[in-house]
Amino acid sequence: MKNKRGYVFLICIAWPCFNAYSESLSLQVDYENSSIRIIGKALGFVPAGFAFKTFRAEVSLEKDSLQMTKAVFSLPYKELSSGSEMKDRRIHAWLDVENHPNGQFELTENLLEKGRSVAKGRLLLHGQTEIAQFEYESTKKDEDTVALNAVAKIDYRNWGLPIFRVFIFGVNPTLEIRLHLEGKLAR
Repeated sequence: MKNKRGYVFLICIAWPCFNAYSESLSLQVDYENSSIRIIGKALGFVPAGFAFKTFRAEVSLEKDSLQMTKAVFSLPYKELSSGSEMKDRRIHAWLDVENHPNGQFELTENLLEKGRSVAKGRLLLHGQTEIAQFEYESTKKDEDTVALNAVAKIDYRNWGLPIFRVFIFGVNPTLEIRLHLEGKLAR
């Protein structure tokens, strides 16, 4: 019985240290300076880029290491645009945005692999949820601003999407998703 009380006493004394170490702060995203882009490439063509005109991000970072502790990205696929109405109609039809208008990424695990931060989570695309992962880096731009940059490569066939065709050429099934967030940390 004495040992149990001793452990409880040590935990009570050490608890503030554990709590301070794992303090997580919310990133107040500056959407004007943030973006999510999707890049695809067809054989022999310049890569095609699409960006979300709007999206929502709920991100929390560990205060000292700037590692993600929470990340939820809400992606309205109707807001995905290349700047060309023709390309946008084709990509929206391919994604079937009428039946699957929204997507989401939710962080489930944060890892350190070979010195790089890796976020794993569930990605909802084309009405299906599969595991996706991306490497990311969080840095302080200045005293108040944090920048988070991430890159994911996904095979869109894993979400039940057929090979996208441009004329007779198929688009490489590996899409690159690039994320850039800027914002201030707040409690």
